[in-house]
Amino acid sequence: MVELDVFKLHSEDDKGKGKIKAVMTCELRKEITKLITDIRSSGIKPTEIARLAGVSYISLWDCVFRRSAISLSLIEKIIEVWSTVTSSSSKENKMEMQKHIEKLCYGTGSQKRYANAIIAVSDALAKLIGAIIADGHLKERDTQWDGVKVKHYEIVLREGPKEHVQLCCNWFNQLFGTDLKPQDGGNHWFIYVSNKIILRYFTKLIGIPTGNKSGIVKIPEIIKNSNIEIKKSFLEGLFIFDGSVERATAYIELYMRSPYIIKDVENIMIEIGVKPDYVKIDPDKFSRLIIRKKDKLRIYAYLFKDSTEKLSRLNGKLSL
Repeated sequence: MVELDVFKLHSEDDKGKGKIKAVMTCELRKEITKLITDIRSSGIKPTEIARLAGVSYISLWDCVFRRSAISLSLIEKIIEVWSTVTSSSSKENKMEMQKHIEKLCYGTGSQKRYANAIIAVSDALAKLIGAIIADGHLKERDTQWDGVKVKHYEIVLREGPKEHVQLCCNWFNQLFGTDLKPQDGGNHWFIYVSNKIILRYFTKLIGIPTGNKSGIVKIPEIIKNSNIEIKKSFLEGLFIFDGSVERATAYIELYMRSPYIIKDVENIMIEIGVKPDYVKIDPDKFSRLIIRKKDKLRIYAYLFKDSTEKLSRLNGKLSL
């Protein structure tokens, strides 16, 4: 299982209400209190603990014992102090602490946003990563809010069939606790997410670039370093949104501007044990990958098990 470091969601540019925080639970408060107690038992006074953590003693007490959320940066600093005192690994201690973080938040009032904390790559996340690499657009831009310059974060995914966008909504809702529904764009369906936490999962933790990514995007390292089942789930998300089943032949085809994706997909298929029948890498134009043989089409039919139209077209060919 490949773990994700939720503490990397924090940015030094985040200030005040823009800081990403862990929603405080009894379990999380207990774990943080244990660290502070251990540090104090080594002879370090509470005021010194606060200084080492970069806050005042009053702020430390307030965040740990009174407030409903505590910033990831403060938790991380407390862990670093504790790791120094106990001569232990700060990284391992952070991985252990994040198991007790259930939900994240930032902002205040009507602008407050929440998201479930995800600490490992799952099948649902792998499928969603595939979908976003195929048809998603990640954007972070400057804008004005009540005359104040702020950052705006957005994830947009557009697709023709509503059922595909509904799948994406299901994955988002299952993973992050959102309540997304497909939106009608006239001749297509789409989803729109404006949440800094969720955007940073895909940019800072997973490594998908913002802006125009079509020619440069690659399969993220966290997918490459995962087990074969996670890799297969990633292919499912990718092919549902960017793969095709040709009407005349029912060949499965992936046609993308990024040569890196095509090569990475080929490598995963080789690892699965069933390599594609045709691969053409063209760094200057479009690269493509095709599966033609019936025995291979049967094996890769799972890629479209949640796509009624594409699976129907494929099954029609395979039943001949």
